[in-house]
Amino acid sequence: MAASTFATVSFSLSSVPSSSENSHASLLHTSRCGFIPTPLYSARLPHLKFSASKRFHRASFGPIPVRSMSDPSSLADLENLIKSKNSENAVVIYSKSWCPYCLRVKDLFKQVRVKPLIIELDALEDGQEVQDALQRITGQSTVPNVFIGGKHVGGCEDTLRLHHYDHLIPLLKDAGAKFL
Repeated sequence: MAASTFATVSFSLSSVPSSSENSHASLLHTSRCGFIPTPLYSARLPHLKFSASKRFHRASFGPIPVRSMSDPSSLADLENLIKSKNSENAVVIYSKSWCPYCLRVKDLFKQVRVKPLIIELDALEDGQEVQDALQRITGQSTVPNVFIGGKHVGGCEDTLRLHHYDHLIPLLKDAGAKFL
């Protein structure tokens, strides 16, 4: 694997009050800059002096390594590996263990009695790189990322919609999924 160059990016603690006239623009701007929309109340953080109004809070993440990809062939290799995993297995779910949408999709496959291959991105050392490759392949940046028969189905809402309209079971049968 090619050597990567690392740079350090630091984030610090700050809060941005929401204003009634710019609340939507503020939320869009702050979410792109790493802000996490979280209501802060003085009861939760008694050592900080905030009013009871909602504020947007940016957590302190400390130094984060930013990798610059110097070898484009490694990107292609990763994408090929993902595509081969998707085609080798009837059902593949790219997930994060803490995500409620991922849990809902996993429960759905338990309900229909199909055991998918579940790849927990937060448990992988290169999970973010895999998620970035999935975004390049599918155009979807969120999890869960569901594949049936090597074809991208979508996320949680798409998979639930397929099940609701009775299209999921035929897709699973066509893909050769083994029902328990």
